[in-house]
Amino acid sequence: MLILEDSPADAELMERTLRKDGLAIATRRVETRETFTAALDEFKPDIVLADFKLPNFDGFSALILAHEKSPDLPLIIVTGVLNDEAAVDLIKSGANDYVLKDRLSRLSSAVSRALSEAANAAALRKQKEATRAAEARLGAIANYAHDAIITMDSEGVVTFWNPAAERIFGYSSAEAVGSHLHRLVAAPGDLPYVVHGLADFAKTGTGPMVGTPREVTALKKGGTPFRVELSISAVKLDGKWSSIGVVRDLQERPKLIQL
Repeated sequence: MLILEDSPADAELMERTLRKDGLAIATRRVETRETFTAALDEFKPDIVLADFKLPNFDGFSALILAHEKSPDLPLIIVTGVLNDEAAVDLIKSGANDYVLKDRLSRLSSAVSRALSEAANAAALRKQKEATRAAEARLGAIANYAHDAIITMDSEGVVTFWNPAAERIFGYSSAEAVGSHLHRLVAAPGDLPYVVHGLADFAKTGTGPMVGTPREVTALKKGGTPFRVELSISAVKLDGKWSSIGVVRDLQERPKLIQL
């Protein structure tokens, strides 16, 4: 715990309060911008307690510096006096909480809550970073795939259309994404069947086309029919069913090489 406080007695009182409430802490106290900045790098605190106003420094500046170094680092203002306007500005600027020095009974709960929030924020950020990395890898794979890879939402609206889909169907990604797939490529006689199937799929994520590869007739841009092999998988995203379709042009099926 890094404590930005120019009063050693106040800092010691904070430490005693936290230890009395069962928090095991290692602390470092600093008073100036220079020592505060150095401690962020060297001490690498899990949380910061900062006085709102010091002789040559202040809590707002400390908050900005702390979040420049580590966006997830929690910071609590511990001060003698703080008006409502300043308190609101601090919270809006990213402070986790503020505690008045004559009400230090709140400090332990504020610290525990801030640490928990920071841990959750860090975990969420790492999850998002991992998701972005996975999406980038999958996007690279899809871009080089020989088969068309198409993703659709529960209503059958195209959300992804890889280069192979552009080549096989003749529609660019800009033309396809945002359009209903069945209106682009389904044979006219299949439309009622597809629309009915989509209604069931939106509710259950299941359907006769899901999970079983099938040979069907599709239409190229311009209306030319051709036979394809279609495989559809269902995945639930944000509480709604989406589908991933892999389409192979049977006319392009390569001949097997005898070994």
